[in-house]
Amino acid sequence: MIPHLSERGLLLAPLGRDAELASSLLAEHGVRTLVCAGLGQLVAELRAGAGFAIVTDEALLDADLHALAEWIEGQPEWSDFPFILLTRRGGGIERNPAALRFLETLGNVSFLERPFHPTSLVSLVRAALRGRRRQYEARSRLDALAELNTTLEERIEAAILERLQDQAKLAKTESALHQAQKMEAIGQLTGGIAHDFNNLLMAISSGVYLLGQPMDAVRRRKVMDGIRQSIDRGTTLTRQLLAFSRRRPLAPRVVDLRAQLLGMEEMLHRSLRGDIDVAMSFDEGLWPVELDPSELELAILNVCVNARDAMPGGGTIRITVRNGPGVEGGAGRDAVMLSIADEGTGMSEETRAHAFEPFFTTKDVGRGSGLGLAQVYGFAVQSGGRVSIDSELGRGTTLTFVFPRSGKARMSKAVPREDAETGEDTGVRRRLEQRGQVLLVEDDATVAALTTQMLEDAGIGVTRVGSAREALDALEEAEGIDIVLSDVMMPGMSGAELARTLRVRYPAMPVVLTTGYVEAARAAMAEGFAVLVKPYSFETLVTTLVRQMSRTAAAGR
Repeated sequence: MIPHLSERGLLLAPLGRDAELASSLLAEHGVRTLVCAGLGQLVAELRAGAGFAIVTDEALLDADLHALAEWIEGQPEWSDFPFILLTRRGGGIERNPAALRFLETLGNVSFLERPFHPTSLVSLVRAALRGRRRQYEARSRLDALAELNTTLEERIEAAILERLQDQAKLAKTESALHQAQKMEAIGQLTGGIAHDFNNLLMAISSGVYLLGQPMDAVRRRKVMDGIRQSIDRGTTLTRQLLAFSRRRPLAPRVVDLRAQLLGMEEMLHRSLRGDIDVAMSFDEGLWPVELDPSELELAILNVCVNARDAMPGGGTIRITVRNGPGVEGGAGRDAVMLSIADEGTGMSEETRAHAFEPFFTTKDVGRGSGLGLAQVYGFAVQSGGRVSIDSELGRGTTLTFVFPRSGKARMSKAVPREDAETGEDTGVRRRLEQRGQVLLVEDDATVAALTTQMLEDAGIGVTRVGSAREALDALEEAEGIDIVLSDVMMPGMSGAELARTLRVRYPAMPVVLTTGYVEAARAAMAEGFAVLVKPYSFETLVTTLVRQMSRTAAAGR
């Protein structure tokens, strides 16, 4: 892509003066555009490079869209090119039956009904360019990741060749050291990529809820389910990336591994095939360990799904938990060993050496992201433990976690699949949804508008301000504010600083902080603040507000 073409806009509006008016309007705001004579030129210019495209519905209505669809389908993984469709009938299926076709063909499309207000067009274009720039940043990081990986491989190979002379033991130690350095560097890069994806997913997740236009139930569910599935895949990818890079804030607690694993049996049986058995065995008097139960379950599920795929003819997965001494630097320290063994095809030495690397997979394209065992590795290390693989081709695979024994005696029960709301939460939710008032502190106008709409759709009143200083003024002047919802990263006084101030001035006022930046989330959690991590759904938003109000009310009694 030619650099100076990467942020230009492409216009396809063959009828009327839409192209001329949009081009002139955007030029006044410093946005360079090119008017295309037809669909063929549009596709050619897309191949050359662009930041967004504005197209009228009549330009696509009866046109052959195969070339355009082929270009959209052939975009690289980092790209999701933004289109703005000018239409006289809106984006709803009932008013505009062609909208579904446009949505399915263009993918990342925003509808703008004509006649449009200039401010609406400029706002959509700026949002599209912001999203496109984030995609370019993700591309740069992926390119840097590939380049760094190649460079590190060359350095490791050169170092090994220098030291192999009659020093087999030293060569093995240095190989392990270089592998750890390589994985640390990749972890830092994947952490940055995941941060960017979280912010993108936040905008998409909010938009999904608000895209519910009047239409028949079948079509509405089909459209919404497709978009939501894409969001779920993106969220899972981000979670795995953050776990590997050890940047995801965990919520550790003292856990009874026996109770936790027995509580997973039904979920495991649902996730595995009918010809796969799961056998569990435990030492008597298992020592407690301290870790995040939800991340433990995700790690075990990732390992068991890999074991399932390695046993196409069926078999047994054996999960064993026992007490034992620490290993590999943990000598003399008690530890709990959790082993998961399968009867599958096993791994070669080369595959085993790369198994924990992100994006490394031996599965067919589309069957695995290569991040399952990366999440397992990141979770084990972040929990203060370690994980290893013992495998041979044709002899199955055993993956073993080593978690240090916790000095705390009390063990929590297994975390249920879905937390049931308490009666108090139900009452608070009813009060919040009937007459509640949220003070929303958000400097990003787009995010603020989407969040406000979600809350109002739930029957919750919203007072929105753009800074922490304005929030303090609003609390002094306004009455009836039930809870404060504030972004963390803001110019001037941050959301965390605002929360600290509110603790002093309004100790009875519940506060929820929200951010897509995981380091900020972890810092806020360390101070005891409730944090809503982006991307979040409509239901998670309301439930979090309700629970924080309940906890604050209980603490005040």
